[in-house]
Amino acid sequence: LRTAAGDVAARLPPLLVQAKRIAATVALGSHGRRRAGPGESFWQFRPYSRDDTPQSIDWRQTAKFDQVFVKEREWVAAQTVAIWSDTSPSMHYRSTRNLPTKAERAAVLAIALAELLVDGGERIIRLSSSGQPQRAAASGRLAVAQLADGLAGDLAANAEAKTAAPMRFTEIGRAH
Repeated sequence: LRTAAGDVAARLPPLLVQAKRIAATVALGSHGRRRAGPGESFWQFRPYSRDDTPQSIDWRQTAKFDQVFVKEREWVAAQTVAIWSDTSPSMHYRSTRNLPTKAERAAVLAIALAELLVDGGERIIRLSSSGQPQRAAASGRLAVAQLADGLAGDLAANAEAKTAAPMRFTEIGRAH
């Protein structure tokens, strides 16, 4: 088990590099809620009401019309995204030795997704191979590192599991 863990850990830095490369090619925008709130993006002007403070009045818009207006901004809130990557024995297939396994590719994509979500201001939480949440939802580079550590541990734990050899199509005719 230690040898398998060492093998997976040795492959982890290239997995992180691949994940960062994938994440760098995708641009995510901040997603607002199209409701008034504490965001930075302008949403709309609305008429001034008694509940508004005088500091919230938009004097340029008010000067254009005979009505007092308030500038509303779009509400922006971070979401929590649960990320799960299948590391079961069936995911340890590869067509040739020089290619990564399906589990390693899934881990790269999960880490790339985590990078994108964290860059977009979202919180992430890793689900274990059994689907249970691991730790609390977090944001930032530490959350991505924790997700990568967890995936590496799952890969190492499942690397020892053996799967039945798949039946080859060339052998089907010979079996009869």
